[in-house]
Amino acid sequence: MNIALFAGRPASIARRFITRHHEGLSREGVQIRLLVIDANAGKQQNPAKHAWNVVRRQARISGCSSLTSLLRIVFYKTLVRLPSLSLQPNDMAKPPGFEGVETVTVPTLNSPGAVEAARACDLVCLMGTRIIRRDTLLELKVPVINIHASDPGFVRGGPPVFWEILGGLDGMTLTIHDVVPEVDAGEILKQRQVPIQFRGSLGRTIRETMSAAEPHVTDLFRDVILDLQAGRQDRRPNPRGPLRVTPTIRDTLKAELICRRRTGRS
Repeated sequence: MNIALFAGRPASIARRFITRHHEGLSREGVQIRLLVIDANAGKQQNPAKHAWNVVRRQARISGCSSLTSLLRIVFYKTLVRLPSLSLQPNDMAKPPGFEGVETVTVPTLNSPGAVEAARACDLVCLMGTRIIRRDTLLELKVPVINIHASDPGFVRGGPPVFWEILGGLDGMTLTIHDVVPEVDAGEILKQRQVPIQFRGSLGRTIRETMSAAEPHVTDLFRDVILDLQAGRQDRRPNPRGPLRVTPTIRDTLKAELICRRRTGRS
């Protein structure tokens, strides 16, 4: 089996996956042939237009005005202060295990270049990407699997970790699922629980929880790939829970307060 990894910059999960599992997968007859990195050219060329498209899309999903959506996004990002995912000069350096793995950068994963690059592969793994459009899925003509940082019966979409915190949960459920045109709605292949790392503030809690979850994500991908390679099928219907986007200002403040209260008690 030949597999391709699709990732947005800086592709940290994909790079860790290659370093961690390239050799073991190769022994089982699975070759990581390709890493396709999304340059997000539209955002780079016109950041204002890209941001406004995000605002309008989230407004449609949440049923609010574009102005309200904008205020929610600005407030959330200001409070949480998640790091930028822009490409750094050393991000293209090849870590151990990259021998034999071709790296291709495309303007967007929804482009002919991404599809063409994956032609020789039997499986595409999405490791932190934009939404893959219906036409791209049809053009790929191979199974596509994705990581969702939640139980899709609890929440689809994002932001990650946030809705678990707001819901008073102690952990989140990493989920590998088939990719279908609807967001996070494909059949569930495998799941794993990981604890939330409460660290005093919402932003730090989310960052440290996602960082601690990365090795589990790579191991989960490995397990699913080996199951597919061996013909083992343990698919479960996706409950298709509510689709979420950036929360309201009130919910963001509530989650911040929960993190402060939970620190030292988790």
